[in-house]
Amino acid sequence: MAELLYTRATHSRKVLTLSIDARFCFYLEETMTPQEIKDAAKRRTDTTRRTIAAYRKALGISQAELGRHIGCDQFSVSRLENGRRPVYMTELCEIAYVLGVDVMELIRPDGVQ
Repeated sequence: MAELLYTRATHSRKVLTLSIDARFCFYLEETMTPQEIKDAAKRRTDTTRRTIAAYRKALGISQAELGRHIGCDQFSVSRLENGRRPVYMTELCEIAYVLGVDVMELIRPDGVQ
C-alpha cells in the first residue's frame, strides 16, 4: 500500500513527490498524473515483494523459517510476499539480514540481478 508523504499539486493537478512504505522515495516528473504515480508505486512495491521471495527461494529458506527470524509466522510472510500486507522498513532490514543481502538489493526497481 502506498503512503503519500509529500505532495505538491501544480495548476495541472500533477504531483511531484511520493514516498511508499516510509522508505522508497520517487522524484517524479510533473508530467505524471496521480494515477500514474500510484501505478509506479505499486510496481515498485510488487518488485520488492517478488525480489524477497526470489532470494528466499534461492537460499532454500521456507516462509516459516524466514518468519521465525523476523518475528512473525509463515502466514504473515505469505501475505507479505503476495501483497496482502505492507512491508515495514524494520522488517525489510531484518529480511535483508536473514537473506544476507543489502536492503538496497531488495528495493532495486529492476528486481533481482
